[in-house]
Amino acid sequence: MKNNQVFLLYILLFAAVASCESQTGYQKPASSDARVIFLHHSTGNYVWDGGVPAAMDVRNAQLGTNYVVEERAYPNDPWPWDNYPSDYYRLWVGGQGSSTVPNIHNLETLCSQYMLIIFKHCFPVAQIGPDSGTPDPASPDKSLANYKAAYNALKQKMHSFPNNRFIVWTGAAEQVGNCTAEQAERLKAFHDWIIGTWDEKGDNIYVFDFWQLETGGGLYLLAANAVDSGDDHPNTDFCVATAPRFAERICDVLQGRGDLDPRTGY
Repeated sequence: MKNNQVFLLYILLFAAVASCESQTGYQKPASSDARVIFLHHSTGNYVWDGGVPAAMDVRNAQLGTNYVVEERAYPNDPWPWDNYPSDYYRLWVGGQGSSTVPNIHNLETLCSQYMLIIFKHCFPVAQIGPDSGTPDPASPDKSLANYKAAYNALKQKMHSFPNNRFIVWTGAAEQVGNCTAEQAERLKAFHDWIIGTWDEKGDNIYVFDFWQLETGGGLYLLAANAVDSGDDHPNTDFCVATAPRFAERICDVLQGRGDLDPRTGY
């Protein structure tokens, strides 16, 4: 067989394998010592303290890996204590992130230091008002149209880093009485759009379905999962139960099973 024919055969074989991986949802595992950063505010910190480091130690021992997961309050000073879609848009797409200040690192810097980047929003993300005017991804106004515009731009940005992987948490919910029924419906609509439309198989972006865990599929954060009736942070029992699910989801993505295994962890 001539050299050019052999080369063509290799190309076809590679394409077939890539197509098979895309269709099955399986992707190649990351390196066994992959570094991970979890960007969060208070809700994420509650779950982290529920036992994420210990759960990762267990999974590393079971898998024979040495995944290193770090956490960071982000964005933080000099940025306001906000971590909504518009904040990530302005930091990662809009050019307001920094290459030198960790609290507001741009995506280029984060991707150069970590293989997997995880980000989330705290429960005030649920306070979604009606759409008005032209969607603006940089606008701090909480609306479905603005959220979707920011997420679509973020998705394009994350796709520009094909050697990295990303996990986004679905939005943290609020209890009945702490938000309106209209706001809760809009958060569910945003969740359903992320799961059903925005998240795609075969790319480098994955979801941890925190909303589903908190609400059980209803509209509101379940009282049994909250600190108390006036506090929409998750309680200790919920966080202890969720921490290993989160660790499992991290490992699913790093092992190449992010499109195959449940978005809520095991």
